[in-house]
Amino acid sequence: HVVNRPPIERFNLVHIPLEFNTNSHLTAALHYTRGKGYYEQYKQNDALSYYGLPAVVLGGDTLAETDLIRRLWLDNHFYGAIAQYSWKKGTTDLDIGGGFHRYEGDHYGDLQWMRFASSSELRDRFYSNRSLKNDGNIYLKWKEQLGEKWSTYVDLQLRSVDYSGKGIDEGDLPVAFDDQLLFFNPKTGVQYTIASDKTAYLSYAIAHREGNRVDYLYGTPKPEQLHDIELGFKNTEGDLSYSANAYFMFYRDQLVLTGEIDNVGGFIRRNVGKSQRIGLEFEGNYRFNERWNLALNAALSLNQNVDFRILDNSQVIKDAANTPLPYSPSIVTGSVISYSPMESLVFSMASRFVGKQYLSNENNEEHVLPSYFLNDLRIQYRAEKLPGKPVLSLDIFNLFDELYASNGYVYAGTPYFYPQAGMHWMTTLSISL
Repeated sequence: HVVNRPPIERFNLVHIPLEFNTNSHLTAALHYTRGKGYYEQYKQNDALSYYGLPAVVLGGDTLAETDLIRRLWLDNHFYGAIAQYSWKKGTTDLDIGGGFHRYEGDHYGDLQWMRFASSSELRDRFYSNRSLKNDGNIYLKWKEQLGEKWSTYVDLQLRSVDYSGKGIDEGDLPVAFDDQLLFFNPKTGVQYTIASDKTAYLSYAIAHREGNRVDYLYGTPKPEQLHDIELGFKNTEGDLSYSANAYFMFYRDQLVLTGEIDNVGGFIRRNVGKSQRIGLEFEGNYRFNERWNLALNAALSLNQNVDFRILDNSQVIKDAANTPLPYSPSIVTGSVISYSPMESLVFSMASRFVGKQYLSNENNEEHVLPSYFLNDLRIQYRAEKLPGKPVLSLDIFNLFDELYASNGYVYAGTPYFYPQAGMHWMTTLSISL
């Protein structure tokens, strides 16, 4: 398999800042992004009928299969405009703005070579479909300072999405969807300043998100709805800084990875009714002295289906309530300890632990991606006094040669895993011109 990624061209065509007075100003911008690339495959003994081609008759033999090379293309344009008016006076900040964006994506596959071409011609297309997405929004952001200790904010967004697709996808899968959605996404919160280096906050938000193209190919996805409550504390005092954040995320119709993949390895998602993600996140940094520094982070979470139901192999609907959400480890931790014997030289050891993950929604212990613990070493030297101020780095990844898989999927009830590299290294030299 070969992946070709031609350069993505991006243009910010116009950027206009206008200042009316010291209290208000207007900004506006246009953007355009052009993308085009393909995924190339060599296929052995592929059925001619899959490409809408008749069998080949050679002498007395009828050949229904052939070796071939094909390309799966994505050809897209993304463009739009944004604008924002900002006003500030006293303790009040106000932003009013909006934007409109349009995505045009052509998906098609063509035949580059065939051992037995049947009735095909070079670069014949065996599927072609087009997706259009219009995405517009308007918003209002208001922030108010309430005395020396308290501040509050309100964000209100109204978003419209018009998403459609038509044509034929690979395998004669019809592409025929047309969805118009209107979302109201409010968010509000308060912050309390305990001291100049200590703050606490509380926020509540409602958010919605539509499905992507692959979701529409394999069903009629409902838009996700999220209610998110977050409570946190930050401290930036001296050599010790840390923050803690608790979140309570309650979903309706969350689009969750099922563990299944499509014909090109893309992951498939489905709506799962009610679900939740509840967790605690922590980050900390402590500088012992000029030579030693330690950074830590950890996330503990409970990620569950609440009322999900599945169709088993006997075509019986089974209750899968209170099962773990796939690809959602309940514990993730990391640390970086750094030692600098001199100003120009730094040794760093980065460690991370990722807890076990389920590859499906059924709480099946046979569909588990095992936990893993990795360590990476970096040695970096800065020659500040030399021309160009070169920086030489040596990175040794997976220092202890851990055997692990970081991802996987389930096909026909069998789990498959993506094994990752053992110990490997890379050197980098950067020079400032």
